[in-house]
Amino acid sequence: MSKKRNNRGGDRRSSESPTSPTSENPDDFEQGSVPTLSRNTGPGESAQRPSGNIYRQILGRPMAIFMLAAVIVQLGVVALVQLPISLLPKAGTSGITVVTRYPGTDPETVERLLTIPLERSLSDLAGLKHLMSESREGESRIHAIFEADEPIQIRINQASELIQPVAGMFPREVNRPYIVEYSSNDQPIFAFSLSSDQRNLDSLRAYADEHLKTHFSKINGVTEVLITGGNPREIQVVMDPRLLASRSLDPGALARSISPANTVTSAGSIDHGQVRSVNIDSAIEDMEELQTLPDYIGSTSVSHWTSVEDAHREPESISRTDGERRVTVYIKRAASASILSVTEQAAETLNGLKLPPDIKHTVTLNQGESVAESLQSLVNACIQGTVISILVMFVFLRNGRLTVFTALSIPFSVLGVFFFLMLADVGLHAMTLSALALSAGILIDNAIVVSERTYRLYESGTASLENRAEVLSRSTVELMAGTATTLITFIPIAFLSGPTKDRYMDFVITISAALILSLFFALFVLPNTLRQSWLIERPHSLTARIRSIVDGFISQVRSIFGSGFLRPGRPSSRAAGALGPVEQRNAPSVSHSGFGVGAPATKAIFSKGFEFCINHWRKLAIANGIVILSLPVLFWMAPAVSGSTNLDRTLHARVSLPTGIHLERTAQIFDRLESIATKNHFVKKVDAKIEKNQGDLYITLVDDVREGSGRERARESLNKELSVVRPAFVHFDEGGNEDKTYSLRLSFLGSNYAEIKPAIDGFSKQVESVPGVSRVIYHFREPRIYLDFQPDQDVWPRGGPRPAELARSMRYYMTGSVISKLHWTSRELDLRLKGDWKPSMGEQALMSFPVAYQEGSTELRSLGEFKETKGEPTIWRDNKRRALSISVEMKDPAHEKVIEAIHEFFNESVDNPDLTFSVSREYREGQGQIQELILAVVVALVLIYFVLGALLESLLRPLIVMLTIPVPMAAGLGAQLLVDGTLSQVALFALMMLGGLTANGAIIMVSTISQELQDSVSGQQTFPDAMALISTIYESALSRVRPILITCTTTILGMVPLMFAGGSGSALWQPVALITIVGTLISIPTVLLLTPMIFYLLSLRGLKQL
Repeated sequence: MSKKRNNRGGDRRSSESPTSPTSENPDDFEQGSVPTLSRNTGPGESAQRPSGNIYRQILGRPMAIFMLAAVIVQLGVVALVQLPISLLPKAGTSGITVVTRYPGTDPETVERLLTIPLERSLSDLAGLKHLMSESREGESRIHAIFEADEPIQIRINQASELIQPVAGMFPREVNRPYIVEYSSNDQPIFAFSLSSDQRNLDSLRAYADEHLKTHFSKINGVTEVLITGGNPREIQVVMDPRLLASRSLDPGALARSISPANTVTSAGSIDHGQVRSVNIDSAIEDMEELQTLPDYIGSTSVSHWTSVEDAHREPESISRTDGERRVTVYIKRAASASILSVTEQAAETLNGLKLPPDIKHTVTLNQGESVAESLQSLVNACIQGTVISILVMFVFLRNGRLTVFTALSIPFSVLGVFFFLMLADVGLHAMTLSALALSAGILIDNAIVVSERTYRLYESGTASLENRAEVLSRSTVELMAGTATTLITFIPIAFLSGPTKDRYMDFVITISAALILSLFFALFVLPNTLRQSWLIERPHSLTARIRSIVDGFISQVRSIFGSGFLRPGRPSSRAAGALGPVEQRNAPSVSHSGFGVGAPATKAIFSKGFEFCINHWRKLAIANGIVILSLPVLFWMAPAVSGSTNLDRTLHARVSLPTGIHLERTAQIFDRLESIATKNHFVKKVDAKIEKNQGDLYITLVDDVREGSGRERARESLNKELSVVRPAFVHFDEGGNEDKTYSLRLSFLGSNYAEIKPAIDGFSKQVESVPGVSRVIYHFREPRIYLDFQPDQDVWPRGGPRPAELARSMRYYMTGSVISKLHWTSRELDLRLKGDWKPSMGEQALMSFPVAYQEGSTELRSLGEFKETKGEPTIWRDNKRRALSISVEMKDPAHEKVIEAIHEFFNESVDNPDLTFSVSREYREGQGQIQELILAVVVALVLIYFVLGALLESLLRPLIVMLTIPVPMAAGLGAQLLVDGTLSQVALFALMMLGGLTANGAIIMVSTISQELQDSVSGQQTFPDAMALISTIYESALSRVRPILITCTTTILGMVPLMFAGGSGSALWQPVALITIVGTLISIPTVLLLTPMIFYLLSLRGLKQL
């Protein structure tokens, strides 16, 4: 190993570009011979490399270069303050939700009258991917999902045109349908509660309805503003059913007399010198006018038959904070809206409101804080990674000013990137910021090469303009090739389908722009800053003192670990030769005493490793072959799961209760739940949103357990304590981070719920035996009990009311109906016609209810019979078929086993052809995206080979580079599976990028060895023996140890802060950091040892054929 090679023709260095002339026959390896040098140009000529004239011009106009760089930085700073900020990139799909309300109507009627007709009309929408609906008491919600190929406003307009004819056929009591942008997470992102010492809850609710709701509805990105707690104000016209029945009067006729009397409409216009509109204004102005309004026969006033009251609607929900009833305002966002932007605007609006002195507000939910913390952790990781990279570079370069000038590549590239992001309409979010954090250690790689080579010219006293221009000329193609190889791996992303491309394209744009800017800095800006007068350190300067401190620290470490550890050394003759033939002719000869920090120790380790590889090449070749063959198997066997991101600092629990429980009973059960949760030592505050039969708990944790394993312990503790409260079922939306849980949602479709439910029960029992499955959660409740009245068929012929008239009258009496709107305040008030019925009156009072019959009245029981029935509290539909859903929760990612189990269950146990099942759309799309990314990894590797073939003018030498990629890739994949247990989309993207980074180092190694062999042969056709070949390859590889260690170390340590950066989106960037760190670490011995070994074996084949 210590044998010196014959230095014929001058000691030329490996810095010559990969496209430098190598041989008249570019396929020397394929011909079975050792690479030879046979060219027409002299050693100092550059027949096939870039001309140095342009570089002399660059070095001769530093001020122009500095001004251009300043413009790029300035544009970046201006763009930075204008870029939108969010946690995630824009969604790859879009959707709308059509909401229609029919108060007091059961789910079956809502489905029949509203949902099904609207679904039929919406089915004609172009580009429709999926149609889902929910029919619950008094409300229909239909979700239409599209590809994001058109703006959402166009979709809303198209849907509005389609549903207008259908909505015109709805009963008059049905509210007009409205359309909002769809969001898969229907939970609010911002909420605040109101309290007052002087006002009751109803007054607070009225104030929120009249003065607050409109302010928050105007915020861009807000779809709904919900107010809970208190009872909304309305004007009630309360009828006495006995009085009306005694006169055989119909309440519907009374409604028809009041509603038309309250109207404002345009009749036309007149033109008498001036055009004036003619309006019919019959608006009811106050209570007195309403009471004196003539009834439908015009003989008496409305007050004769009714009592007019300024009242409040029956309570529908209860809001509490730490057990105290309050009024709470919940804000929901559109799927395309930024959580951070919406919450910031909401908080700004809330703080800008001039509330009365007695009203206090408390923010109970703000997901924007969690997003801001996550983004701040990414920014901190980027800064920390930059600092670490600079320190590592200083330890290797041992020159403070040189380190500073080289490190300027990072802020220049990062600031310049913001301008390109603005041009590409890309905002700041987790993907773009993680790309910047990842590139902190990569952006200086190009600058290190140029600064090190240029500085050695100054050390050797040969830093003439011609020599510095020659350095740039030789570095250009090499650096461009390395950068292009990294960027080429991202090309497949541009050809993927919409959701996959939309998610990762912002990352690609960010890191690509950063790398291109770093290349510009290295080739144009940095050479003009590296001037001898600027690089010389004064004895007592700050950088000199810092170096003195570092040297002292290294001396102490050496005294502990031995004199050879971290020993500083001067550049080796091989490294000095990297300057090329022009510089080498004038450079003083230096020994091989070292090449940087720890030179003797590092050289010894490298020598032993190189010798081991040469002596055991068969075993290593077999091992590498096994890794290459096992890599596809690892991809195939790895559980591919698309994870979700928790965005909230609070724990959200859904609470379900048996159907039929009234609101006050629900509130009592929530009392127990809130009391238990408040006493838990992990809990800081508990907010509750209570509705009939169900509700939500928003639990704010103490600061120490908001993330990571602490959050998981809190969830498990609360889940255990709250499970004892019966008959409540408490389900937390998320699993923890320490003991990771997985979930797969399945839908069972059919025409009849009575047939679907037994199939669900049978499968649930069977799937619980699948290894890894922990439990099955039903996303539906037991049927609700209804009391149906069936009129006799001969009632109407005998002078009784028609069934439709009877139903309408009973609805007015029992539930009431909004018959008009009053504009007495800034917010319109409902005018409700209702009876004096109260649910607490009971079944007997209902049976004896007076109904107009012939010339008098009769009891309701005489007109038919009552019968108890069961009905669904909510009716779900999936692509126009009834559906019920369950979630299979797993401790291990057993998704494929669960899907196999449901296929087996339907094949063996389900005979009804009408019953089918479907896996959730999110899972199907996620699996499709993973398959696309796996294909993208393969395509990226093929593209790397093609690019290398073009750069190296060979078919075999690129194969040497490709053979070094599988080992780091397998190591990164293994680390991901060991830590996370799954192969996520982000992990696949990181593996694709790792292939480009590994190839970058291997390219330089192959180029270096090839050039050294050519320079050594210097006109001869072959080497005389294998020992000379080994010696030359060893010396060439040794010269690359220092730069590879610098670049890999800066990349690895620069990624460490990103690895430990927490936050709600950590699942997006931690796999990238993990795979990059592990893969880059393994790539060091792979590139330094495996590449020379493979090169030796291929070259040895040529020797044996001679």
